[in-house]
Amino acid sequence: LTSIYFAMSNNLDVYLKEIGGFSNGKAKLLTVFAPIFAVLGPFACVWLCEKQKNFIAVCALFYGAAMLLSLINLFTFEKSPAVSLVLLVLFIVLVNGGRSVTLSIVSLRMRSKIDTGVYSTAVNAACSLASGIAPKVITRVL
Repeated sequence: LTSIYFAMSNNLDVYLKEIGGFSNGKAKLLTVFAPIFAVLGPFACVWLCEKQKNFIAVCALFYGAAMLLSLINLFTFEKSPAVSLVLLVLFIVLVNGGRSVTLSIVSLRMRSKIDTGVYSTAVNAACSLASGIAPKVITRVL
């Protein structure tokens, strides 16, 4: 999901112009606002993790909902660009929320059971690879 997240985030303007028929200016403007909405995901996820002891269930909820939205978006992106855009933004919010669990909450909650330095290094390395490779690969495939 993180790879899809980075690919969609990096190619959002192309998606908006080619599929949604947005002008270049509107596509760029919406591309600027998408990360602002993405900030809501970690806030919601951290809030739920404070309420819920099981942070893995919260992460599964966010990632599961994101997968469901991405599947729905596969069938709606050609029929309704507006609905597809809303689903895409919600996908970005949910995945960004789930990433907050894997990147920080796990380290905080599991610090007595795992070496948080090694864990953080491994997760950050995987995310860095995903952010660098996924957009290029998915752009080539599509």
